[in-house]
Amino acid sequence: MTRRRLACFALACLALAFNSASAQQPAAGDDPTVVGQLEHVGWGLTGSRGRHYVFGGLAMADYTDSSGQRRIMALQHEEQINDERYLYYRELRTGHRWAFAKRAAGDGAYGVYFQLAPANATDKPTWVSFHRARIERAGAGQGSVGVPVSIDPSREQTSSR
Repeated sequence: MTRRRLACFALACLALAFNSASAQQPAAGDDPTVVGQLEHVGWGLTGSRGRHYVFGGLAMADYTDSSGQRRIMALQHEEQINDERYLYYRELRTGHRWAFAKRAAGDGAYGVYFQLAPANATDKPTWVSFHRARIERAGAGQGSVGVPVSIDPSREQTSSR
């Protein structure tokens, strides 16, 4: 539970950092889930090697790399890429890229792929499967209503599991 709170706190800090300095505090009685004019509705992918928490254009990756080192990274959505099958995010500090399948496979798991940032201009980047992950929805418990059929933000659909 501590990891989840840390990740939520880090995402809230990121949201505030990306918002303009002139953001107003919510008035008393406003929805407490709105911080810095951003509504924190998102989802997470949990797999064998880590978790990814996604809130629109921002995300947080908490994963173990191939050498066994834990990494916690801020990600930004690559909006210029229009792909029917995947959402793309880039680590702000390293430039490594992530791709999340927009739809679950037959087993209900989502594909998560990783691409190292090229060391030089001649390197050809390649995608590798990082792990298969299960979805978590903010505010939705295990097996609850509201589990997405698709994580495509342009087509918000839910199933009643």
